[in-house]
Amino acid sequence: MVQLQEFTDYKTPRRRPWLLLIVLIVIGAGIWLAVGHKSTKKAETPSDIKTDEVSDVTNVTSKSMAPRKVTVSVTIHDVDIKMLVVEAEQALQKGDLLAARDSYLSVLEKSNDAAVCRQVEGKLGEINIKLVMSPLPMPHDKIIYLVKNGDFLGKIARKNGTTVQLIQQSNNLANPNRIKKGDRLLVLKGTFSIDVSKSKNELLLKLNNKFFKRYSVATGKFGKTPEGTFKITQKTVEPVWWSPDGKEVPYGDPKNILGTRWMTLKATGKTPDARGYGIHGTWLNNSIGKAASAGCVRMHNSDVEELFTLVPAGTKVVISE
Repeated sequence: MVQLQEFTDYKTPRRRPWLLLIVLIVIGAGIWLAVGHKSTKKAETPSDIKTDEVSDVTNVTSKSMAPRKVTVSVTIHDVDIKMLVVEAEQALQKGDLLAARDSYLSVLEKSNDAAVCRQVEGKLGEINIKLVMSPLPMPHDKIIYLVKNGDFLGKIARKNGTTVQLIQQSNNLANPNRIKKGDRLLVLKGTFSIDVSKSKNELLLKLNNKFFKRYSVATGKFGKTPEGTFKITQKTVEPVWWSPDGKEVPYGDPKNILGTRWMTLKATGKTPDARGYGIHGTWLNNSIGKAASAGCVRMHNSDVEELFTLVPAGTKVVISE
């Protein structure tokens, strides 16, 4: 009886299945959190962070180095040349003509691409004209001249190897005769030189042996333009033309073929004397770029007037095939 009582007093514990379910959920959540934390740690390894950082830097660099609108329209393959062009264009946008000029000159020195160089020359020509024919400073090419007693523009021009017209234009002088002692003038001190190519019918103007501007011209039929070294001597505004039969044809007469300006060429060095040749304007614009003259170098009137303003008497000229 005692044993039976003992078994009777023993009570089987009540089962709680929901408690087991809670335990299982807690264990599962713990495992999931552990695995997720491990995955997160893996995503933040130094190698992955480095990769992301490099990607970000690459994106920033490509954006910051992306060229602004470049007006040189030909395709540029050389990276260094392209960057120089971009630098020049950005300098132009900022109005820094000197920096733009220096970058474009570097392109001409380093590039072998004729198409790129030709477009850059066009830009340089525009920039150089703006710099020289305005009051803009050019530290290495212009000086500040202090007007003294007895000075006049012709005297100042001869003393400094430039032209009256250029001093007048670059200083915005409405009346060239109204200068006085103590006035300060910007005066170009550089030296111009000219190269004429008969085969290309082009005139290259250089300042201090560096590119300044290129002009299209006409040269003599059948190679009649003499080759060699020359210098400009006489310069004439609105020139009279003497026809082959010796008749004087005044400026303004439709038969006068010399255009608005004339610059006499005189042979120098070992070049045989060649009389009657010069650089002049023309009314026959369709002749420019061709071998079309009787031997002189023809230019558009607007171009010869610009050249006339820039170059003084004594400027060296080389004519080659």
